[in-house]
Amino acid sequence: MKKLKFDRMDAWLIATSVLVSGAIALTHCTEHAVCGNNMQEDGEACDKGMLNGVENSGCSSTCEIAALNVATAQVYITRLANEVMGFSGSSCGDLGAVKQHVVIEGPKPLDEEWDCAMTSQTFADIPPGDYKATVTLLDAKGDPLTKAVSSKLLTAEKGKMINLIVNFTMTDFLKTDYTGTLFFTPAWGAAMTTCVMASPKVDTFGVVLKNANGQQVAGMSTAMRKLDGTASACFIPAANGTPEGVAGIPWGHYTIALTGYAGTSVAYCKSFEVFNGPGTSNATFPLLVPLYDADAGACP
Repeated sequence: MKKLKFDRMDAWLIATSVLVSGAIALTHCTEHAVCGNNMQEDGEACDKGMLNGVENSGCSSTCEIAALNVATAQVYITRLANEVMGFSGSSCGDLGAVKQHVVIEGPKPLDEEWDCAMTSQTFADIPPGDYKATVTLLDAKGDPLTKAVSSKLLTAEKGKMINLIVNFTMTDFLKTDYTGTLFFTPAWGAAMTTCVMASPKVDTFGVVLKNANGQQVAGMSTAMRKLDGTASACFIPAANGTPEGVAGIPWGHYTIALTGYAGTSVAYCKSFEVFNGPGTSNATFPLLVPLYDADAGACP
């Protein structure tokens, strides 16, 4: 049998190959994952390397899922929606607003411009702490239409959500010459009750509109009249009727007094608070007088 001969260099190469092969075999055959090598291996729920055990990394020092110490904030923006019950708020077009400058103060601050049509935004996984949102409405030139209006300062707690509500009112606007159209549909007793069916009997219906200072805007007689002063028949039930409306009156708070007449006697009278927003996209106020309303005896 022929014998193989090796010189020293051949022996060194063989030994090196064995060692390297052995190391490779050990790497692939090991049964124990190495936590902290930034690779998720068998038996590990996560492995973020140097971030293991760091707060809010989501991975513990033992490569297990760690609860996040985070909260959620929801920012809500409303425009004149809370001026009076029944008013749904004005549109961006009515106000001439294009953008809104939004600033959030807290452990995770924010300062950016949103499109005016955006009314809410959710911020998840924020650090707990005290937060406040401040919003300014901007016109097409980027100039402010309003003061900077802020939400309440609220504390965001781990695992919970806070609502940062920013609501604009009339007094927040730098522009004050807005006008709008006020819409309403009067009804007595129920949507399908007519003047003839009303109890007490109602022959005619009167409407008086007063501004926040108590000044009469449109005078009404005992006959049913629209706000533009033209006469019409007794009121149409709200379910089937076309809304009454008066255009071009200053935006703001108003009182509408509805008076029902039996002949020349007052059968009832009830006042309603309404809000005339700017533009034409205003809500229609359903002015319903219940059949047996204790407050329907006299108007102030």
